[in-house]
Amino acid sequence: MKLVSANEIFQNKNVNYGKAIYSSKISGEAVIRKTIAENHYILHALLEEYAFIQEAKLNSLCNISVSLNYSFFFDNGQSYAELKEKLQTVYSTINPIINESNNIIGFYASGTNPLAIDIAREFYDTGKAESYIYRFLSFGETNISINSNIISVMLEKTNLSNEENASLLKSDFYKLIKKNLCAIGLACFITNCMSVNELENDEYIQALLSMGHNVYVYSSSSDYLIKRIIVN
Repeated sequence: MKLVSANEIFQNKNVNYGKAIYSSKISGEAVIRKTIAENHYILHALLEEYAFIQEAKLNSLCNISVSLNYSFFFDNGQSYAELKEKLQTVYSTINPIINESNNIIGFYASGTNPLAIDIAREFYDTGKAESYIYRFLSFGETNISINSNIISVMLEKTNLSNEENASLLKSDFYKLIKKNLCAIGLACFITNCMSVNELENDEYIQALLSMGHNVYVYSSSSDYLIKRIIVN
């Protein structure tokens, strides 16, 4: 691995945010559960937010409002109205994301319904999340790799024998990465249970590198115990 600047990591396409869209409607449990079950990217976002909240609690930050806002981009053939409706099932506020060509390419979501996070955790506990999520997220109070300072590194190829490329290509996890790359030239996911050395020697990370992606790890002083893995 090698040290890099944050500017090198976060070189991506310029986007702007449109006027916030607020939802006064509170969805029932059955509707939320159906939305999470049918949309892996929403489940992934909710589980990452849950991990972020848990780490804040472990660091005695319970008196602070902690959330992890998320950006969602259109799937092939998905309409503005379809994505908007799905996100408003779970989030109270969404902002259109507008690219350099003044086209809406997705939504920035905030104000997560706490019930949605509880249901997502239930999906995780019953093995209904994708295997890659279990790889990078842990909700226990052990096996936590604490950040002692700011981390800003590029991961490099190792001599690790890798057989994960084929399964990674077919996964919803990689489809989500590709969707974000197509939209803004950058994809991000988090880990709260792996050190930088463990990440560099991880089969899935090495698969991304062998497929030609750059993979970075970034963590600021405000990220507490999570590390952001950036792919471009």
